[in-house]
Amino acid sequence: MNVVVSVYLHPVGDAKTTYQGTLSATFMTGANGAPYERQVDVTIEPGRRPTAMSVAGRMNVGPGRYYLNMALLAQVSNGSDPREFQESIPIVVTTS
Repeated sequence: MNVVVSVYLHPVGDAKTTYQGTLSATFMTGANGAPYERQVDVTIEPGRRPTAMSVAGRMNVGPGRYYLNMALLAQVSNGSDPREFQESIPIVVTTS
């Protein structure tokens, strides 16, 4: 089964915002056998639509609880301190 999960990144207010970090998925396996991981390095200009960062590929696990892990640093051009985001979003796989 193939799967796509997206996270939408927004600019902060009226400032250019740069996001750097990783998205990893415990329900997908990367080339080295570890959880699939995608590097994030994107800058969003103010007034732009949100930018989608996606994890896509073959799901190779059975039923259970897995996670989309997000570890991002948001840097805002208006001089605000960088903000770190670390979230584990639960993904539940069931049989049909």
